[in-house]
Amino acid sequence: MLIFSLLSSLIISSVHAVPPRNNPRVDDQFAELDEELVLRFFDAVTGQPLSNAQVSFEGARSKTDNLGAARFPMPEDLPVGDYKSKAVVTKEGYIPAEIPITFMAGSLWHNRFSLSPKLGSEKFRIVLDWGEKPRDLDAHLLKKNMDNKNVYHISFHHMKRHEDDALLDRDDKDGEGPETITINDLDSSANYTYFIHDYSNKKSTRSTDLSQSRAHVSIYSTKGLVRSFSVPYDEVGVVWEVFEIKQGQIISVNKLRNVE
Repeated sequence: MLIFSLLSSLIISSVHAVPPRNNPRVDDQFAELDEELVLRFFDAVTGQPLSNAQVSFEGARSKTDNLGAARFPMPEDLPVGDYKSKAVVTKEGYIPAEIPITFMAGSLWHNRFSLSPKLGSEKFRIVLDWGEKPRDLDAHLLKKNMDNKNVYHISFHHMKRHEDDALLDRDDKDGEGPETITINDLDSSANYTYFIHDYSNKKSTRSTDLSQSRAHVSIYSTKGLVRSFSVPYDEVGVVWEVFEIKQGQIISVNKLRNVE
């Protein structure tokens, strides 16, 4: 009877035991159920969490911990549809940024954001962040001259070119990002095209994974966070054409397609 009692206790304990949560994404989802909002911030070049960054959101202030997390009360009375707000983030040595925060159906759409170290004049930094899936999204930057001839194509295949010292700072292959490209000397006479390729689903013609990846692109210059883009939702395509730069001006494209 004693052995049976001990076995019963072990079985009951194992059934009711709650496994430890050491996945930040899961922890953040549980926090949201408890009416707590968690925003996470990372270095756009190294991908490391940003600690001691000052964050303001909806009238409240917080400071990031060593995992890059800042915590806030959930906004009250969120609408049934989309709701857009902003978080203001500052840290010494980094470009201050007003980062768009989006809620869909009362839930936070994305909570991972990358902040750029300070840049010199004529420099642009383009940062891609996304969710856990697809595992591998690739950023591409094409440059063409005034005669519409290809000058270079920055990607994981060719990570640096010397004409204007453009480079892929960080290639992420396991989800979430950041994946970062820096143009160190923008050529105002050239045309640039920036797009994202869903490498994980490269052979698919029906995939909607990219559109459901919660991917967003941030463009930094010496002026700050100058533009941001979110992937079109629930559409088919493995290529996201995000924007072009013509005569130094950023032009939105923001559409999905398959590989041609």
